[in-house]
Amino acid sequence: MPDGVIYTTQAALGPCAFVPQETQTKMFGGVLAAIGASAISQGVNYLGQALTDAASERTWKVFASRNFETSKDNFPRCVQIARGKFLTSPSKHALDTLPEWSGHRANDAEGATWKVDQRKAVIDNGLWLAERPDFFFEGIFRASSDNSALTIEPVVVMLDEPIGTRLLRTGQSRQVAVFMSLHAPGSDPSLEKAPAATIKVGGISRQEPRMFRTSVDAREDGISSAVSMPFESPWFQLSKTDAVKPMTASVLVTETESASEFIAFLGRVLNDQTVKTKTTTALQELVIPERRQAAEQSERQQEVTANNEADTKFADAIIKLRACSAATTRVEESAAAALTAMRDANIKARIAGRNEPFRPEHFSRINLTAGPPAIVGSCGAALSSVVTSG
Repeated sequence: MPDGVIYTTQAALGPCAFVPQETQTKMFGGVLAAIGASAISQGVNYLGQALTDAASERTWKVFASRNFETSKDNFPRCVQIARGKFLTSPSKHALDTLPEWSGHRANDAEGATWKVDQRKAVIDNGLWLAERPDFFFEGIFRASSDNSALTIEPVVVMLDEPIGTRLLRTGQSRQVAVFMSLHAPGSDPSLEKAPAATIKVGGISRQEPRMFRTSVDAREDGISSAVSMPFESPWFQLSKTDAVKPMTASVLVTETESASEFIAFLGRVLNDQTVKTKTTTALQELVIPERRQAAEQSERQQEVTANNEADTKFADAIIKLRACSAATTRVEESAAAALTAMRDANIKARIAGRNEPFRPEHFSRINLTAGPPAIVGSCGAALSSVVTSG
């Protein structure tokens, strides 16, 4: 492998490469509306169970994640996943002068290369591919007709080289599934509440790309009046509160050699009792108003409780710091109580989704081995840095 090139799997979120701009624009408004209308984020997350069940020798898997940020007026239009050789520190000139990615038959009139604008869109999204990928997936976010939920429609899947092969089994076609989870920074991508998408692509043959027509294009071309497509993911919801925070997209791609093994793999994932319970609960909350309202009320109550506890612990830390800054006896004991209260306040602030009120320098100032006057002074300094005067 040349210097500055690694073989890996990466994901990106941003503008689409294989969806016309006009179609992207039509679908984008509904996505923002759906995010704005959702009180809580929810979905059916199969990623954790898929990771477990893909451990069999008949299924290969690759995992990738990507951080992304959104605002109330902006959200990624597509998700892309690529496996292949990536540049680690490319110059603009290196990216602009990459050789053509030949070998895909479905992307232009001659069927010889990716279109230039498609490759540029992928690179602009941060997928710095050194050459055409061994695997590529693109899916577009779409809202339901009532703007209450989201799905991901597959747009294109390409397989140049499988992840792996088995001894005496040389077949080059694979049954492909894509699992994705959207989650808060540092949280477990398999969390039950994480909005998630599962796309069962099915059989893909080597170097025979599969293109999918979006629901918008199908309706406008008179091919179908359906509002959904057969390969799209189950519905999920992403709340406006979550969508305007930094998030991470974690993706899992599985390749299974035969159709029967693929069906067995999906069966294990979908029939796991824990997964079935999650599925039933999520669907009830999505389609039954009373269940949804109860879930939203529970979520709000949890937020209120978390904020109340954060306020209480912060106030307790302030009281302890004031006591320490005025202590004349048992100064070390007073300072230790203040440090404990400060740590508790930080923990509760994180749970409530707030910034920690006490920074590392606040803790380092209060040295229990210093003399009483120094300890009293450090407690006063920590107090004045977090409490405004007047």
